[in-house]
Amino acid sequence: MPNTTPPQDVRTSREFFAFGQIEGPGTEAVPLGSCVSWDNASDPRPGKGPIWCIVNGQWAQLGSTSTPPSGLPQFVLTPWVQGARHWLEEVKEVGCPFNLLLFDAPCGSPNVQSNRRRSYVYRNVIITDDVLTNPMQRDADGAVEHPFSLTADYGRGDNRLLQMARIAVTDTEALNSVTSEAGQCPGICGPYQAADLNLWMSGDTVAAAVPNLLWSDDAAATFTSPATGFAATESVMATLTIKVNETTRVISVRDGDAANPLEVQYSDDDLVTETMVVVGVTNNEAAVGGSSMCKFGAQNLWLCTDDGRVFYSSDYAESWTDQVTALAASGAAALNAIHFCSADIGYAVGAGDTVIYTLDGGENWLAGTATGSGDGLNTVHVFDANRVIVGTDNAVSTKCLYMTFDQTATWVTKDGGLAALTTDTCAHVTFMSDGMRGFLIKNTVAPVGTVYETIDGGDRWKAVTTLAGTNNGLNFIHIIHANLAYVVGELETTSYIARVSG
Repeated sequence: MPNTTPPQDVRTSREFFAFGQIEGPGTEAVPLGSCVSWDNASDPRPGKGPIWCIVNGQWAQLGSTSTPPSGLPQFVLTPWVQGARHWLEEVKEVGCPFNLLLFDAPCGSPNVQSNRRRSYVYRNVIITDDVLTNPMQRDADGAVEHPFSLTADYGRGDNRLLQMARIAVTDTEALNSVTSEAGQCPGICGPYQAADLNLWMSGDTVAAAVPNLLWSDDAAATFTSPATGFAATESVMATLTIKVNETTRVISVRDGDAANPLEVQYSDDDLVTETMVVVGVTNNEAAVGGSSMCKFGAQNLWLCTDDGRVFYSSDYAESWTDQVTALAASGAAALNAIHFCSADIGYAVGAGDTVIYTLDGGENWLAGTATGSGDGLNTVHVFDANRVIVGTDNAVSTKCLYMTFDQTATWVTKDGGLAALTTDTCAHVTFMSDGMRGFLIKNTVAPVGTVYETIDGGDRWKAVTTLAGTNNGLNFIHIIHANLAYVVGELETTSYIARVSG
């Protein structure tokens, strides 16, 4: 018997609205109006082609190859011709590419992005043609339409309604960071592996016990805590994974040790064995938090410290070089977070509103202009040499999120949708490579942490619904893809781990 149950919660076209963003990611998106038609929101994907060979006189397919997408996303937006200039007409006259955001808002004002549920984002859209449809007819009197043909960059951003749910564990330490190995499709490299199959989480030491690295090899269903090479009184602050040939290398850095310089640990066998590497020569130098280490590719690794230094590794963490200009640029202020968007362009931020940056991979670090907040800076994400977003500890000001579009010459607050920020701190902000989809952790003084997400590059934020439970502050969020992320935080009876998904 066919299923005659009517579909539930089917989205209708009258619930969808389009917004345009002419000034780029992280700026205000304006509504295109309700009387606009959008024909098809396409998203061409890579194809597949056969590998042919004649076997015993017959064509045989011996395999297949990946072929490029059939083209770039193309679609048509059609407004009415009215007395006032339409936004698309204005964009045509300006001649700049823009972003388009399409989302459904079944409840509340469509002009409030926090009301959205599903959303779709196109980047760098250009107008390729526009036509006046039936502008004059001798035997009819109809409304004149103005269809605009548009082409966007490859890759539509698809975002669903997200919820956060805590994952039950028995471990009892605060967690500082979370990372994962890259996934893979089944084939000659091995079986299918989800991008969140192997998760690593850095933990504080508990009552001088062996410091913890929690590891899950089943997408957070179960966890183990392999012993590390660090001393019993040391906490693991940040962990990342890289590929060395076909091996996954797990790299971790600790906090301070009064009797020894900083150390980085790496393991190629899931911490069955570890190699310890001394970093620098200063005793008690420490990594501060989950954002104190970053990578670009496998061979470009950076590490910032509480002494205001930046160290660099080009050999998979086997040795580290002091990028000496960072110390002068930071004025020896503690650096809390570092991030690179390429092998050359990176920023580090820290105490006393400190911002430093490099355009040559760290050969030369320069002092940037402070945000003006007077706050300590907890987190940084770099989109390009000019656009950077930072989060503060809100010790002085009443805002906790700032963005620059001009390489720190000026800063603007980005608190849309974040509610009151008088005493809140922004602990961690991170984005996907498209520069539009991002996540933010905001903590109150209680502390209670909330995860926020954005689809427009960080201009407007929306709180992710927490299904149940409380927390004592969140520390780090790791993006798997647009609709899946993992969060870790302070101790809440047991270690706090949550999955954000939709």
